[in-house]
Amino acid sequence: MTETRPDAITALADMQARMRALVASLDNADCRAQFHPQVSPVGWHLGHATFIENLWIRETLLGDDAETAATRDLYLPQNSEQCFRGDRLPPKETLLDRCSALQRDNLSLLSTLLTDPPAAFVGHRLVCDGYLAKFLAQHHAMHFETMQMGLTARRLQKLQRGEHYSPTKRLDPCPPRIEPIIFDGGEVEIGGEGAWCFDNELPRHRETLHPFSLNATPASNAEFLGFIESGGYDNLSLWDDAGRQWLEKSGVRAPYHWLQDTAGAWYGADGDGTHDLDAAAPVSGLSLHEALAFAHYAGGRLPHESEWETAHCQNPARVLPNDRAWEWCANLLRPYPGFEAFPYKEYSAPWFHNRHYVLRGHSRHTPAVLHRPTFRNFHTADKRHIFTGVRVALD
Repeated sequence: MTETRPDAITALADMQARMRALVASLDNADCRAQFHPQVSPVGWHLGHATFIENLWIRETLLGDDAETAATRDLYLPQNSEQCFRGDRLPPKETLLDRCSALQRDNLSLLSTLLTDPPAAFVGHRLVCDGYLAKFLAQHHAMHFETMQMGLTARRLQKLQRGEHYSPTKRLDPCPPRIEPIIFDGGEVEIGGEGAWCFDNELPRHRETLHPFSLNATPASNAEFLGFIESGGYDNLSLWDDAGRQWLEKSGVRAPYHWLQDTAGAWYGADGDGTHDLDAAAPVSGLSLHEALAFAHYAGGRLPHESEWETAHCQNPARVLPNDRAWEWCANLLRPYPGFEAFPYKEYSAPWFHNRHYVLRGHSRHTPAVLHRPTFRNFHTADKRHIFTGVRVALD
């Protein structure tokens, strides 16, 4: 499988600049504020990304731990309780200035290591094929998307405090649109290859699938409103035991990003502001429980991630990409046969514990370096602030 990707150093420089620009767009208070209980302050993500660069380039490769030692207790997640991170951040301008200088130097150091490595680094796994630059660019991309989650939560907080919006065009419901694309199953190749892939995408291997079909399009906003207005949140036959328990505890009755005006019309909110909901656009802001209930309502199920990957690799012209939301899969995150943790155990191995489900695809906030059909995102079933939607599969 051949993937087209930008030059790794260019990709890393782009992600550094995008993260800094997001922080620069905020005032000091919003840079340091935590707007969602499971999302760290926007400024913390920039500091953490810079710390990770220092950890791998300066400490791991060059043996210099001066920068990481000074900031390890704030930017290493296991050392820093999330609810206190904002208070411990330096002022916004201080943070930006320091991160800008370190990132510029890190880019220069890494470029030299990759293009003209000293003899000691020839053949080093972190250096071969530009691996470390690719790893860091993608690490930053994931945190950039998380920063966007924080900004969406900020907008929702402001709306809940009294800001108002009335959509110019009312969203109307429609029934599920089922246009299944049939796949014969059989023996298929699953997983990625090469230095752009994370450890949980490897190794590439063969699996046997039963025949299945996958809807050509993800569920739309209009289709999900049809689910709501048909009583989908009240029809407990559509929900499994875990879903019913979650529903009772959460009290949820609409996607995370949806709100209603005083006339009952639905509209959306994100980090860019409030907006009308496009009827045809993929729905976003669903937990796995909501995605599964919608799939049952539509007469289908959630796909296994191997079915999803096979469909998107074999027939990408007909299985239309979801440019708005990640798509929940039915299976828990598991290691592939022959899995090897690299470059560190904590990226994937701790999450093979029967609680994290796989998501595939990307959202509109996912940088292009993560756009590949083999990429495996993963979250617990209750998460709905993570730009997630649903695509229906059928046997």
